Amino acid sequence: MNWTPEQEKAIAHSGGAAVVSAAAGSGKTAVLVERIVRLLTDAENPVPADRLVVVTFTEKAAGELKTRLNTALSAAVERDPANEALKAQLVRLEDASISTISAFCLSLLRRYSALLSLAPDFTVADDAELELSLALDAALEEFYKTAEEAEKSLLYDWYGGENDALLCEVLRALYEFSRNLPDAAASFSKWLSVYEDPAEKLPPLKKLFAEREVMPSLALAEERISSLLGSAQEKAPKLGKEWQALFGGLSEIYEAYPFFTGEAGLTALSGEKAPVLPRSTKEYDNAAAKEAHAELKALWEKLLEAAGLLNRAEEDCLECAPVLRLLIGLTERLEEEFTQRKRQKNKVDFSDIELTALKLLRDEKTAREISAGISAVIVDEFQDSNEIQYEIFRRLSDGGRNLYFVGDVKQSIYRFRGADPRVFIRLLGDDSFTKICLNRNFRSAAPVIESVNAIFEGTMTREVGGIDYGEDSRLIQGAAYETDGRYATELIRVYGETVGQAREREAAYLADRITEMIESGFPVTEKGVRRPCRAGDFAILMGRYAASASIYKNALSRAGLPFEAKEEASYTEFTEIRLMLSLLRVIDNPYRNRDLAAILTLPPYSFTADELAAVKLGGGTERFQSLYAGLRRYGETNEKAKLFLEELDGLRTFSAEHPIERLVRKIYDECGFYTSRRRARRKS
Repeated sequence: MNWTPEQEKAIAHSGGAAVVSAAAGSGKTAVLVERIVRLLTDAENPVPADRLVVVTFTEKAAGELKTRLNTALSAAVERDPANEALKAQLVRLEDASISTISAFCLSLLRRYSALLSLAPDFTVADDAELELSLALDAALEEFYKTAEEAEKSLLYDWYGGENDALLCEVLRALYEFSRNLPDAAASFSKWLSVYEDPAEKLPPLKKLFAEREVMPSLALAEERISSLLGSAQEKAPKLGKEWQALFGGLSEIYEAYPFFTGEAGLTALSGEKAPVLPRSTKEYDNAAAKEAHAELKALWEKLLEAAGLLNRAEEDCLECAPVLRLLIGLTERLEEEFTQRKRQKNKVDFSDIELTALKLLRDEKTAREISAGISAVIVDEFQDSNEIQYEIFRRLSDGGRNLYFVGDVKQSIYRFRGADPRVFIRLLGDDSFTKICLNRNFRSAAPVIESVNAIFEGTMTREVGGIDYGEDSRLIQGAAYETDGRYATELIRVYGETVGQAREREAAYLADRITEMIESGFPVTEKGVRRPCRAGDFAILMGRYAASASIYKNALSRAGLPFEAKEEASYTEFTEIRLMLSLLRVIDNPYRNRDLAAILTLPPYSFTADELAAVKLGGGTERFQSLYAGLRRYGETNEKAKLFLEELDGLRTFSAEHPIERLVRKIYDECGFYTSRRRARRKS
């Protein structure tokens, strides 16, 4: 295969850590496979396959990578059957660590379980949510018994009400957040110090906030004002001058440093009224100025609010500090209680796996022992890693020298699962890493690449995405595709009096356009061969499929165009399936309030709204945080609740002793829940 100079550099890199920024379509996987193959087959200094650590994002990707490596090594053996070293590598490949980060860390925990006070046969908990709820109850109960009255009153003032549900929600959120920190205790201590001493530690943070959040908004306001000032339309320049005067006062406040030594200027600005948009008349159309005016008004309100927050930041920090100190203490106590409960059952949960592996590697002697058996650490999709994982990789490596990270910050989509693309961005600017850019796209023609670059250049900035879309990020066409002006990207704006009408017009336009292109024989290229396009060459993508799909299907059908589309309701969205899933979730963990409420309201149980309220109060006046806890208390005096609990307890016992398919069959054949559903369906 002919590699580009950039690809060859990524494949052959040696002599230290490297971070490879590999754009979509750049041949990243092929480069990664070739690099590993060369490491394994190097004539002078081959890396033993069982000394490799290769981390992928999914088990499927790990399996595919291992298969491709096996194929490449097998082909090498066929070309050189007398090469015993290659044969040995093929055998060692079976023991190579090619897996997800969770699987790799889990193997470390089992190998070093004695050092971690874990039994070697520990299991990964699938009921962690229940144990977390119990641990939270225990931590709060201990707090209520041992805390000073002033501390309890403080939390009540902030989070009190009919119960402690809001406090529980906050503590859960803090706990979940802490599980993404390499050293939660140190991080919490650092952040608390800012709240306790804001006069010294807050000004740099305020300045950073202004630089990242405020100044870009001010710059945008200046652009909009300039557009009004330069407009040839009557009344627009006058409106621009009014906005310019208003924003000028705000700019002076923001540009002063340190911020806001007094409130006089801010108070004066707060009383200022926004300019009034001139109304449209027969002689004057304000449409051109209306959009800029609306943006300026929104920016003004946002910046004025931010100025107020910055103005009182020190005061707010000092007020929050005692509360934050209590919340941190409760979160740490929750972590201790939760960990103790899991260990008593010889279990770990998924967040434990990486954090416990990091704890193991913080012992330098153990880290040296483990890293001594590793010659190379290669991580794919590194943009979706986080600080914890980076610390694990760093401690596994030979002082960071044999690290090799591959990723693309533009493709980071898993922040909701704890990914932190800022780690990847930071390493791109770290001088201890060799930076290699693979930005030649071999999949797309020039119009597509140019359009992608245009969009990202306008939206991906350091302020918005943490990194500028510069020369190193821009996509470059890597393969030659025959195109002309007909292939240019088009932006078509379709309007309607309502959103639904606009969608119908857009769908009709697309159907007509596709028909026109097919009938005119619009040329496309498939595997190097030019041919007329057909219906299967087109794809319609939409943000919300369920809300729009039927409109586009109808338009395509009316045009006589064949198409394939997924069912608008997936299998799991059918009522019976959703209810079965709710019941299974309740059997697994009856503390799931929403699922339990859904089951209770359906036949044969048919709890009314009043009965559900009674369940929440346990049949009395005490409001329970958990619907299940209230149901348990209510079942002591209410026959309907008692019968439901007996059936649920029976199913929970059955589920512990039988596979899931038998449990589902039992529910469907024997439980009143599904027999009632069948009767109702027959009657209808």
